[in-house]
Order: sequence, then C-alpha cells, then structure tokens
Amino acid sequence: MKKFKKIGILGRPSSPHIAETLQRLTDYLLTDDYEITLEKDIAPMLPNNKLRVVPCNIIGQYANLVIVIGGDGSMLGAARVLAGSDVPVLGINRGTLGFLTDVSIDQVEQQIAEVLQGNYSVEKRFLLEIELINNGKISNKSSALNEIVLHQGRFSKMIEFELFINDQFVMSQKSDGIIIATPTGSTAYALSAGGPIMHPSLNAVSLIPICPHTLSSRPLVVDGDSHFTIKTSITKDICAQISCDGQVFLNSGPGDEMHIRKKKETLLLIHPLKYSYYETCRNKLSWGHALGKSNQTSG
Repeated sequence: MKKFKKIGILGRPSSPHIAETLQRLTDYLLTDDYEITLEKDIAPMLPNNKLRVVPCNIIGQYANLVIVIGGDGSMLGAARVLAGSDVPVLGINRGTLGFLTDVSIDQVEQQIAEVLQGNYSVEKRFLLEIELINNGKISNKSSALNEIVLHQGRFSKMIEFELFINDQFVMSQKSDGIIIATPTGSTAYALSAGGPIMHPSLNAVSLIPICPHTLSSRPLVVDGDSHFTIKTSITKDICAQISCDGQVFLNSGPGDEMHIRKKKETLLLIHPLKYSYYETCRNKLSWGHALGKSNQTSG
C-alpha cells in the first residue's frame, strides 16, 4: 500500500475537543517530518503555527492524505469537497456515532502511524448528485454521501409528488417526504425512518418514504446506477425543501423536478487494517456479542 508524507487536516471548529486532538496530531506528525497543511477554519486553533493554511476546497491539492477530526458530520462535509480528488480520507472520531470516522482517540498515534506506513485498507464510497429543475432549467445542484431528502421544511402539510426510476413511473405519494440513501447513508437518517441497512460495497440505493399517508408504502432498494426523477405537484401551494446530508439545503416549489443519480466521482475512504463494518454496526447499534463470548463472560 502507498505511504503518505503530505498530510492535510480539517475538522469542524465548533466540535468539542477538536483543538486538543489537533494539537496532539500535529505534534506527532511534526516529530517525523511530515508535510502538514491545515484547513483555514481550524488553523486558529493552533496559535502561531507556521504550517501551510488553505481553504477546504483546495486542500486536496497539497496532500496525498486528508485526516478529518470530528464526527460523521465533519466527514460528510469533507466528502462533498474531496470526492473525485483521488486523495484518500481518514477520520479521527471526536463525535458520537462514528460510522465514518473510525480512528479512536485513545489510539490516535498508533493507528495513524500504521496508516502512514501503508498498513490500511481503502474502499470507494459513491455519492449522489441532484439537479433541481425549475421551468425546464437547472436552478440548483448539490451532492451527498449519505442521503438526499425531500421534506416539508418549515411547513406541517404533506407533500404530494411522483417518483420515476429510469423514466418509468413508479408511484405517486402523499407523505412528509422521501429519503434517497446510499449504502453509506443506510445507517443514518434512512435507518431511523425504517430503511434497510446496506453493506457499503453494494451498488444500490434505497428509497424510504417519510410518514406516507398509506399502509402499503415500503422502502424500496434499486440498482445504484438508476436515474431518479421526483416531480412535485403543481396544484399544491407548498414550498418543500431538499437537504443533502442534512448540511446543504435547496428550496423547491410546486412543479419542480429533482433529478438524482450516482455521482461519477467517488470518495476514497481509508480504514485501519483491523476495521470491520460488522463490528462497527455491532458496537454502534448494540447488536450484542457472540454467544461464546457472552457465555464466557457470564461464567
């Protein structure tokens, strides 16, 4: 595996314990002469530092590995910026769940050292992209690693819309909205709404209605290369909202169309060698331990 010498570091300044972890990480990297580039929003956390400081959108130009300090939200923001840059991303978990940031704070130096020396696994995670069409023209666009959600926004009325997959009519629905989730996002909002857990290696997308006004509506899992079109009703005077990873918000009016498909650019996500997706789910979702282990513990 490739070894790394040029390290970019970013995170969310408002997150707790970021400054402490940033200082600890940079102290470690500087002892071994790594080239460090800081994202400008977290640079003030290291007063009087002499490191290179750049905006988030170009940090990939100065690094062959980007380390994200924070929770899954920080990783989601980094993913939208770094997807397609061919710069892999590694997360140090300072959040709550940590499905995407799997370097533990109590083993930072050890796990970072192993990764920097080429002892890691890497996987590609795909994103979704959306184009919002108003009067036949693209009015806005964005992307998401976890999910794209059509929802009520500030209003309490249901949304009426039609769903097409690969230009084939699927259904019309009255509901609070719909979640279009990647396998990465299947353990996020989609899971809370009753969607299935999908292994990240799957080329699939799940569609989960939010509080549908029907007893027969169920989550739907389809091929990841599908093209999704959602058309909101032109007869309802409701301004819905579209959220991408819960961080980017687009306003949608009556009669708008949403075109959603897999983004060509992917995110390269790095894990320590001992990483296990099932272990992560077991720990984060309280699935329990193996029976043999449980029996040994109780005995």
